[in-house]
Amino acid sequence: RFSLEEKRAIVAAAFAPGAVVSDVARRADVCASLIYRWRHGAA
Repeated sequence: RFSLEEKRAIVAAAFAPGAVVSDVARRADVCASLIYRWRHGAA
């Protein structure tokens, strides 16, 4: 559903200073837990 570039952009937005993961997740139409999974997969 999301390309690697899209996932990276969403993760970067979610963990930027002052960002709220749940807000970014809502805008991207994904669960916040998925963003955390993507982040751990990239580490």
